[in-house]
Amino acid sequence: MEKDIAALEIRSKSLNLVVGNALDNKVNVVSRIVRPLSVPLQNGMVIDSVSLSNDIKNILKIEDKIHNLQININEVSLVLPAFGLEVYNSQKSTNTISNTSKVYRIDISNALSLVRKEKIPNPNNFIADIIPNYFVIDGDKNFTEPPLGETSSSLSIDANIYTLPIGIVSELTKAVENAGVDIRRSIIAPIGASQLFSAYNFNYSTYILVDCGRKNTTLSFVGNNTVYSSVYFTFGVDDLVDRVVNVFNILRSDAEQLVNLYGYDERKSTLNPAIGHYKYNGESKPIFMEDLNKIVAGYFKDWLDYFKVSYADLMKPYNDIANDKKIVFIGEATKTNHFKKYINNFYGDRAEFPIIPSIGIQDSEFINCAGAILISSIYRGTLEDDIHGKINEVTREEEKEYKETKDEL
Repeated sequence: MEKDIAALEIRSKSLNLVVGNALDNKVNVVSRIVRPLSVPLQNGMVIDSVSLSNDIKNILKIEDKIHNLQININEVSLVLPAFGLEVYNSQKSTNTISNTSKVYRIDISNALSLVRKEKIPNPNNFIADIIPNYFVIDGDKNFTEPPLGETSSSLSIDANIYTLPIGIVSELTKAVENAGVDIRRSIIAPIGASQLFSAYNFNYSTYILVDCGRKNTTLSFVGNNTVYSSVYFTFGVDDLVDRVVNVFNILRSDAEQLVNLYGYDERKSTLNPAIGHYKYNGESKPIFMEDLNKIVAGYFKDWLDYFKVSYADLMKPYNDIANDKKIVFIGEATKTNHFKKYINNFYGDRAEFPIIPSIGIQDSEFINCAGAILISSIYRGTLEDDIHGKINEVTREEEKEYKETKDEL
């Protein structure tokens, strides 16, 4: 049986935890959980580290009474947000150290070490990962995967250096470690998603990935399944909920219910029933679908305006392809009723809302975690592979004396 891996993503307002395994480059999900954060993040920054650690502690034990399953998690692959992501390219060469001129992992590590010594321009960022584009050995033979076991006196590497703001990563990492859980490895969100799409043989390899969160929207340019740049704007479905609260002066929980149940609803009814009520001058007033539609339509328009500005910024270096590549939308905000249709009205068949053909990750909210599970299950010669070494995986074990299945991750 394949070994289970737990992937944790700390989003703006929630914790996403997915437990699963990878077989033949496909992900099988065992369990998935979404829990709200007690204190939301602000553009990836942790506002209350103690509160976040407590939230993480409370999600580390999974009990599934229906399937007699219990999972205790003590190690996670941490999904990092792409806020402030900067990407650089580097090429380095080194001699192989084996007497037989075979390429071993130590040679991959030596090449990565040379790349890691590169001085990055932004002093506020640090190197979060180094991902090889390809390796070259004697005879100008190219490999996209580490050429382990090949015969060569030298090894060259062409790699992308991925950097993130020091403050964001250190605070997220500290909160996870203070929760008493080890970090197996770290994966930047759009990198995990792009590798998952590649594994499932999507029909396109160059596209713009748009992660629509509750408070933030992140756009990443993916070229030939490689993430090259990322931007974001602070506007999401939470802003829609705020508008509903302010217009009707109702509880936030009631506003969220209206948004989640109806969104923008074009259906006409001769009865035109009220979908809610609000207080005005001490009197109860009805809320009709047309009232909510006006608010949602305004939100969609504003969201698209923000999106267009960020899209233009992201695609400045790629103007020659800016208007013909697929735009792939994932994340919580895509589930707002009518959002997909609204986007399709502007971008037609360029807009894509992917559904991964695997039970447990058909909801795009879990794509980043599924990608982290996939990446954590294989060796690709990245910096994170080098830091954490050979993966120590843990299997699920049945306790013969009990009906429950107990996992230790």
